[in-house]
Amino acid sequence: MLQASEKAWGALAHYVKGIAREREWKENRSHQHVRQNAEILAGCTGDPARNIDRLASIERLHYNFYEKEFSKVRVRAGLDAAHDLLAELKSAEKLGRFPMKRPVYPTVSRPRRQDRSVRPTQA
Repeated sequence: MLQASEKAWGALAHYVKGIAREREWKENRSHQHVRQNAEILAGCTGDPARNIDRLASIERLHYNFYEKEFSKVRVRAGLDAAHDLLAELKSAEKLGRFPMKRPVYPTVSRPRRQDRSVRPTQA
């Protein structure tokens, strides 16, 4: 089941990287970029909310490969989600719904950590 977990993530990552490469999206190297690009593409499908949930399920399969925590039933559900999401993405691609240029992905900026080595002096 561990192999199946990772292969489901790998199939999705391979597909998403292929779309990004075809469209010359520069953001295509890290795990984070794969997830962001997959979210962008899932947003172009007929049911974005459901497909984002499927994506989260597939990402958890990738986690399971390393942590070995999921039951066969949970892995099977994740495999079904991977199959369904890939089918939806391929359908959206055939319909020409994917953007040629990668949209700006909204990120949450974290406040910078203060340098704690310099302490304010008390007056």
